[in-house]
Amino acid sequence: MLRLRHISITQFKNYERFSVDFTSNVVGISGKNGMGKTNLLDAIYYSCFTRSYFTHGDASNILNGTDGFRLKALFEKDGKDLEVISVYRGGNKKEISVNGVPYEKLSHHIGVLPVVMIAPDDVELITGGSEGRRKFVDTLISQLNPGYLQELIRYNKVLQQRNSLLKNWNHHSSYELLDALDHQMTAPGDSIFNTRRYYFQELIPLVKKFYQPKIIQLS
Repeated sequence: MLRLRHISITQFKNYERFSVDFTSNVVGISGKNGMGKTNLLDAIYYSCFTRSYFTHGDASNILNGTDGFRLKALFEKDGKDLEVISVYRGGNKKEISVNGVPYEKLSHHIGVLPVVMIAPDDVELITGGSEGRRKFVDTLISQLNPGYLQELIRYNKVLQQRNSLLKNWNHHSSYELLDALDHQMTAPGDSIFNTRRYYFQELIPLVKKFYQPKIIQLS
């Protein structure tokens, strides 16, 4: 069982300093508009997933007029305490540690504390394009399957190299390099596809169970 017991926030979004204990399994958060309810949830999400759910780039999460932020969250997982500290000092100076031990790779934290954010913009998963749905699915599967996350990282790294090559293509460019990059994308691409298919097949019976169509007779 996973439970959040405490979080302390320093210079994150609209919070200068804030801390709160969670003493119940179910917690309701209320307050006026602009008080920071969503930002509190985002700080919790960040502690679990190493990034904000709403903003791209850590610099966007810093309180105006400051140069970094710090989050400390205390979780209880399967009877053990996990203290997660996330520190961003600007630029690429970012560190996340668990019980005082920093990660060599931040991706190793993904899945340790599974989290799902529910937000108003989630309606775009239905009304928006396929890219948003793929990213949402990737977020969920990455927390269940660490190998999937590593294949995603590997695939996207090569894809960026390939796109950069094509963007700067000229008569000196190498078709051999392009073929090599295409070849490097094949194995992780196949793995990503097969893993997605596996989880979709696992999900279909649940979707059918809870979302059976109902016919309403109007008299």
